[in-house]
This record gives sequence, structure tokens and C-alpha cells, in this order.
Amino acid sequence: MAAVELGGHAFGRFCRFGRTDSAVRRRRDRICNKESRVRLRWAGSDGRILFGLFSGGVPPLAFTEIKFQDVLSVARQSQSTDGELDFTCELCLIGLASYFEAFCKDCFAAIINICPEIAETFASRRETTIAVTDLLDVKTNTAEKLGFLIAEKLDFGTAKAINSLYGDLLKVSPFSTDEMKRYSKFIDDRNLIVHHGSVVTLRYEKSPSGTKYRDRVHQDSIVINKRDVVGWARFLFTIAKKIAKSSKEGITQFAAKRDISLDRVRKEAIDVLDASGLFPEIANSPSSDPQ
Repeated sequence: MAAVELGGHAFGRFCRFGRTDSAVRRRRDRICNKESRVRLRWAGSDGRILFGLFSGGVPPLAFTEIKFQDVLSVARQSQSTDGELDFTCELCLIGLASYFEAFCKDCFAAIINICPEIAETFASRRETTIAVTDLLDVKTNTAEKLGFLIAEKLDFGTAKAINSLYGDLLKVSPFSTDEMKRYSKFIDDRNLIVHHGSVVTLRYEKSPSGTKYRDRVHQDSIVINKRDVVGWARFLFTIAKKIAKSSKEGITQFAAKRDISLDRVRKEAIDVLDASGLFPEIANSPSSDPQ
């Protein structure tokens, strides 16, 4: 299959994933053909341009869905029982945080790669500089890499930062007030695991997440289980879908308002920004509160 050459290992995996599972293969084909209303070409110059607009050569939401499914697969292998420290699920939570932040960055970059004129609006709202050496390193197709150069220098680590960046780019706010609070709890848990080995600190105890650990600071550890991993995956993917959908609508409206003519390749790229559906467990399940 020529897909490996087009998008590197990431896109190759997107195309090959579940090749022995006819149900997954049908869902994959539905993403590429029906839901997106376009056929993603596996070969040809247009295909190389299209997938070059995306990090890893894959539309960001679809790539994140695959990564999340992998995380859930690992979590299910845990042998820990409820109430026990579960190091596997702790690592899965860290993975979800990493992949979601990468999605926010990759989708942001794709928006600018697809429609570089949007970068002008973003730069008018916050200082944006690119080193000459970075431009020289890109060498070719600078306009199609502009999003990567801008996004990789930005911080997408909090809900407030994500709302601010997407607000300056497309005047959209991915997180509602309640969703910001839930994401803050998620990040609190992630940071406690990463920086303190999951042992409750005084700062964590004073947060809304740590009230039940009073009098046990520096003694108890938070416990992450499979239900937590599934719940957080669904919540994060719900936000990711919202970002992808609002990005798709935002680019279309921006281009129409500015009377920007987008070629066929970029229209197809916009069309697949919100492509998902490989794994209904994640994509179609309601977001649930982790324990």
C-alpha cells in the first residue's frame, strides 16, 4: 500500500489499522469516504500535499482516536482490583494527557497549514515570531508548514491556554466553564502522578480534587482505575470533537468572509478535520465522570 510513503508511519498505521478486522476496516473506510464525503488518495501529488498538512500525515482527530483506543487497550490489561494502586492505569492517564495536548497543538497547526491567511489574524492578537533558521530548515513548502512552526512554540497545557489560543485564532472557546473545571481536575491528577509519584501533596489536598485526603497528606496516594481511564478518554475525546468541528466551521467562515479561494486539496483537508468513528466506544459514547 502506497500510504506508508505518503504520510510516514503514522498515516501508514491509520490505513492498516485493523486490516484483519472487517468491522474496523468498514468503519475506517466510512471515515475516509462517506463521513468525510471525500476519498483520501493513497498515491499521487495531491495526496502528498493533503497529508503533508497534518502532523504525522493523519487528520488530527482520527489520529487521536487511534491513540486513545491504544491507551484503553493497555488499561484493560491491568490486573489490579478496585482500591489498589494501579501503575498501569496511572501511565494510561499520563498518555491521555500527552495525546490530548498533542491533538490541540496538531489541530491548531493544521488550521494554519490549510489556510495560512489565518496566521495574520492570530499574529495581530499576540506576538508571533519565527526564527529565520527554522524557515531555512523547512526549505520547501513553507506556507504549508507555517502552522507547525507557530504551534510548536505555544503552550497548550491548560484549558485556559487552549481557550485563549483558539480564541485568538478562530474566536472559539473549546472549553465551557464546567469543562474547564473537569479538565483542571484531570491535569491535577496527571501532575501529581508525574511530579510526585501519585502521593498527595499539600497543594493537591487544597484543590477540589484533594478534599478527601485531609490529614493524609504525604501519606496516601490517589488511585486511578480502569473506569477513570475510560471516563477521562471519553471526556477528552468529546472536547477534541468539539475543537475539530469548530475548527472546520471556523476555517470555512473565515475563508468566506475574506473571499479566500481554497483549492480542492485544502477543501478536502477541511472536510476530514473532524473525521472520526473508527472506535464507537470512544467516539459515540457519552462523556462520563471518572471516579
